[in-house]
Amino acid sequence: MHNEAGNERAAEPLSPPTSRDDLPVTTVDQPVTSRDDLPVTTVDQPATTPDEPSGRYRRVNLPPALLDRYFPDRDLAAGGEADLMLVRDRISGTPAVIRIYRRGDAVDSATLDILRRADRQHLISLLDWGRSDGVLWEVLEYAAGGSLADLRRERPGPWTDGQVREVLDQLLPALEYVHSLQLVHRDLKPDNILVRSVEPFDLVLADFGLTTMVAATHEMRQTTSRTLAYAAPEAAAGDTWAGLDWWALGILLVELLTGRHPFQRLDGSWMDDRMIAREMAVREIDLSLIRDERWLLLCRGLLTRAPEQRWGAVQVRRWCAGGAPTVAGPSGPVFVFADTAYSSPQELADAFRRRWTDARRLLAGQAYRTPQFLALRDWAATCQLTAAVRALDEPSRPDRAVTRLIHALDPEGVAVYCQRPMDRDNLVQLAQQAIEGPGAARDIIVGLHEDGILTVLDGRPGCAGYALIDSRWRRLGEGFTFRARELDPSLTKSQRAMYLAMLLLAAFPGQDQMYARQAEAAAADPDARAQAWFAALADQDIPAESRPAHHVMLLHLAPLAADRTARDRADREIRQAEEARQRKLRLRQTLDVRSAPFAVVCGALACWLARPEPVPLGPVTAPWWLLAGVAIAATFYLGYRARRGGRRKTSFVAFGCGVIAVLMLYNGLGGQLPLPG
Repeated sequence: MHNEAGNERAAEPLSPPTSRDDLPVTTVDQPVTSRDDLPVTTVDQPATTPDEPSGRYRRVNLPPALLDRYFPDRDLAAGGEADLMLVRDRISGTPAVIRIYRRGDAVDSATLDILRRADRQHLISLLDWGRSDGVLWEVLEYAAGGSLADLRRERPGPWTDGQVREVLDQLLPALEYVHSLQLVHRDLKPDNILVRSVEPFDLVLADFGLTTMVAATHEMRQTTSRTLAYAAPEAAAGDTWAGLDWWALGILLVELLTGRHPFQRLDGSWMDDRMIAREMAVREIDLSLIRDERWLLLCRGLLTRAPEQRWGAVQVRRWCAGGAPTVAGPSGPVFVFADTAYSSPQELADAFRRRWTDARRLLAGQAYRTPQFLALRDWAATCQLTAAVRALDEPSRPDRAVTRLIHALDPEGVAVYCQRPMDRDNLVQLAQQAIEGPGAARDIIVGLHEDGILTVLDGRPGCAGYALIDSRWRRLGEGFTFRARELDPSLTKSQRAMYLAMLLLAAFPGQDQMYARQAEAAAADPDARAQAWFAALADQDIPAESRPAHHVMLLHLAPLAADRTARDRADREIRQAEEARQRKLRLRQTLDVRSAPFAVVCGALACWLARPEPVPLGPVTAPWWLLAGVAIAATFYLGYRARRGGRRKTSFVAFGCGVIAVLMLYNGLGGQLPLPG
């Protein structure tokens, strides 16, 4: 269609039809297609001289008072209440748009006077207005950039957060200004938002045909002149107040963020008015496609069904400044948890904080789709708690699921995990408790790390910067765990939890060198450095971002390396003693083996000496029986060693010789031992 800007539009139905009347669809509500066969306009080709007749067909003629001042270019649109025509000033050639109302009382004079004096920063300029030949007319500024609907066609699909924020930053002050004039637009939609320029981005509100002056309270007006797809629920009853415009802004933001109007089908077609009215009566606006929590909060606030609880300028301003105003939830449905009925999301979230074990057991039913879990999801869906429904639909471990659900139900509430407050001071205290000794604190630290809880809590009161801390902590923890398990397979779960707590403290901004001095002392331990692998680890050149993990690694491995050195020393001493024992054993075995021939020789010698004859030994003559006794003793000793050395036959011969020698000695002595005296 052509709006007041006069730009031609594509044929697709970007905006829904209106419910103004039963006139043929006009270009105010639907795009003009190529089937209109309008001739080329002066927008497309150089204009003729101002006084030269164009020969074009015009649906509406200008009143004589305007025809003297403006040269008609072409018809633009015909709405339910007025027709539009693109004209050019006969003197300057400046383009303008003339709106001719079919009813002379369509807009009251007071409203037109206000609009004519209004600041053009936010509103399309009303250059002039008057009544002539029984019709009411307006002369309006021509916006060369077309409308926001045109821009949507040029940029199909979801817009980026930055692009949507640009639109919001333009429309928020514009609506505030309109409302400050005690006016309500009542027909805010992309077609009625004109683009003065794209660079810099400049939007203005237009089409004030439905604008109504209102008092401070709601005023009931019976009219069906509105676009249902952007109309608030109370508009059906004729309610006229500023909240209608804020609802329309919410619908517009949903359309930009998701790439599709809530009442537009997947194929691009629109629901008819009756279906839209029915959907509005029985359902909340579907916000499930909005993934960003901040934008979801804004849209929920603007699309609150209860007029008195709907966000307005104050809440939107707070949101733009980074705040999170409270969104009123539906008051009807309740969910029973721990024998208590809850209708408020915030109260249910607080109950989850207090009864963490029960909440964990409830959400553990996600895997099995237990009746109580399904009841919770149905309650959240009925209350249009989109973030809560998304948290319940995404598979997650129970503790993380409880944390995400509490955050979805009460974004401004206290950050809690396993019934422990998780603001910065309490998180530091928890880590210190985990470092001091075993206990529940270490289990919570492991859960925080494995479930990525800090990212869920980021941005909550007292939890600013947690996402960055979690990212650094996760990188440090993974690096430490991999190397520690490689070098120390005996690392226990409790030890790992303690070191994760140390790394959590080191992950806070400015705490990179928290363990540097202790690690330096550990790296210099001579007993630890006796282990080559530890010395190599201690001397490694580590990037700055990984040094906290390296420091903790040295603190963990230094006692281990020193202990291994002590064990190595003890093992070496034991090994040396064993080697000495083995050498002694081998020497004895050698002597035993070599004793065999000597045992036989001694046996033979003992037999020879057992004869009763003196044996001359140089100048001394030794008693024969003494020498024989010595030889017999040597025979038995050497024979025993030969037997121990495995020479059994040789030892048997030696023992035989020894026995014979003993008998001979006994016989030679006459059965008596030669004792002195």
